[in-house]
Amino acid sequence: MKREGMAGATYTEATLEEWDTFLKRAFHALHPRQGSSMGEVTYDLFLTPRVGIHVRTTVPTAGKQTRSSGTDIIQMIMYDFSKNKPIMPKSMILKVKRTQNWRDGVRDRIEKYMEMFDEHENEINLGRFIDWSKKEPVNEAPESPE
Repeated sequence: MKREGMAGATYTEATLEEWDTFLKRAFHALHPRQGSSMGEVTYDLFLTPRVGIHVRTTVPTAGKQTRSSGTDIIQMIMYDFSKNKPIMPKSMILKVKRTQNWRDGVRDRIEKYMEMFDEHENEINLGRFIDWSKKEPVNEAPESPE
């Protein structure tokens, strides 16, 4: 079902089947695993066996369609599955509105997290604190003068 939004964007409901198809095709290499949290279907995408991206879909676990327009938004964050907690602060949650281009928005944000992981993989794997507001990790040793 589609409805016009205020800025001309069309609200779009996304079914569980659409999510399954999209994630398995676009991110097959990340081994999407379906789960649930707080009454919503979630997907975990694995960057390593321990670290990945946790996606909240807005699809209720009891049904096959999303909630109505304006009641929720697709959210994702980098996650440590071994500790069952986000690696990043809540302020780093990336969001996507459920408009006709939701797949493109989700793909862009997942790719952004993949790039961030690549930049900080060593620090993440060592469990070091990362100041996500900066380009370089805080625990990086200063360069030695030449």
